Amino acid sequence: MDDVNPATGQAAGADIGDDVLRAFTVHCAGRSVLLLEDEPAVGERIRDVLTGAGCGRVVWVQNGLEAVDAAGQGGFDLLILDRNTPGIDGREALERIRAAEIATGRAPVAAMFLTALGVDRQRLEGLVAGADDYLVKPVAELELLARSVALLRRSAWAPAAGRDDAPEVIANGPLVLRPAALEASLGDQAIKFTGREYAILILLARNLGLPVTRSMIWDRCWPEYNFQPDEFENRIDVHASRLRKRMEAAADAAGAAVVPDAARPLVISIRGQGLMLRNLRAGD
Repeated sequence: MDDVNPATGQAAGADIGDDVLRAFTVHCAGRSVLLLEDEPAVGERIRDVLTGAGCGRVVWVQNGLEAVDAAGQGGFDLLILDRNTPGIDGREALERIRAAEIATGRAPVAAMFLTALGVDRQRLEGLVAGADDYLVKPVAELELLARSVALLRRSAWAPAAGRDDAPEVIANGPLVLRPAALEASLGDQAIKFTGREYAILILLARNLGLPVTRSMIWDRCWPEYNFQPDEFENRIDVHASRLRKRMEAAADAAGAAVVPDAARPLVISIRGQGLMLRNLRAGD
């Protein structure tokens, strides 16, 4: 599988990290994050990673009660919470935050646990408490940024009031996806995928123009597993290869007027970082 620069379509080089960081910056710019982390070195590093990616405000607290108070003041786009924290632990802090959101009618803020507690029961506890994602330390900075941006994008695309029942449509230029119907088309070409291929494509489309790590793909597209087998990356790459071939065949059939040669391949593998769906929206 070729490793390609997402901007040029050429072989990825050593500067690909700068390209990725610029893509993250677009989605982090001006966003506000509440970070609960009681380890000073860890908290400082996470704060620096988030601000370096363009977040406009990162409020870092080291006590669960302080997190509840800060969240109550509103204005946050994302909560990143440790679980083993003084005052009250992160799980109870999130439960109180969710209860306050319900009581006041505020929209729920996207939340992610970032913790050393990683057994199945603890993951379930975190999700039941109201988390949208759960990451186990230690975690690569790219993984943290990718997951954070995924949650920020999801909250930005929340449906307007009164439109909750509208079927989701994801449009990436001529590529149109209708997840509820498991449909995909490129121009006037319908594309048929296996369920796993379609799940990968939807995840990439929801993170358009950004790399999605293989760890994230496994967690979201193989939910029946509660662990990562040794060969999980190989499994992903097999499905991604088939996905890419179906997309390229549809692009061939649609023609260069619909998918220019400069926009191919449509699904890109970025060395050491994951997979990315190319942005086909004119003017973006």
